Amino acid sequence: MLKFLSILFLYCLASCTSRSAKELALTAPEQVHVVTVKLVDSLGSITISLPTRYDTTYSWTRYSDCIDCGDLRYRFQPKAFPVTKENGWFWKEPTDVFERFTIIHPASFVSGGRETDSSYVFKDHSLKKIAAREKGLLKGASAMLVSDTIEKINNRYYSILIYDSNDSVNAVNTRKLMASTNVKGNNIQFNFELQVEKTDTALRKFIENSKYYLRSVKLNKSK
Repeated sequence: MLKFLSILFLYCLASCTSRSAKELALTAPEQVHVVTVKLVDSLGSITISLPTRYDTTYSWTRYSDCIDCGDLRYRFQPKAFPVTKENGWFWKEPTDVFERFTIIHPASFVSGGRETDSSYVFKDHSLKKIAAREKGLLKGASAMLVSDTIEKINNRYYSILIYDSNDSVNAVNTRKLMASTNVKGNNIQFNFELQVEKTDTALRKFIENSKYYLRSVKLNKSK
């Protein structure tokens, strides 16, 4: 009986240790809160965990040079940084430091289509890689596509591309995690961006932290 209890105790101890390790792996990189973004038409809504210091939220329509080329943007960022809203088919990025997360989807809702959401993601991912090569964003350029992958998150596939750029004129470095998925033929983007001075140490953990937030994304169907 004593031997049985000893074995049972060791089993329980091992189980508790295993759970603790798993919980530790899921620990948020900083204090977070869950936010919900309601999308247009029948796209449903998105929930995501974001840093609580992202205390400024705004949305707008980015118009372009054709009726169907615009998109809707929902941005979260710390209030310490200026509010910026891209518009038109071309715009200049800020040359100062910033940190932001943006959800983007087409302004004109696309209904259905023969292609499945998953096949669209794989095809879109390949096209983005080709475009990156054509634009010189790979080896030897100031802006570099450093990695790419497709990951399944909460039963949905996401294209994930990570960029690193160095602006020697303004003495800033930029890192971006650009993810996207597809809902009913509509491309939904999740862009994490950080631009800091060269000496800033926040760059080292930004991509891994962004992956944590991306993996918390849940797309909820419209009711």
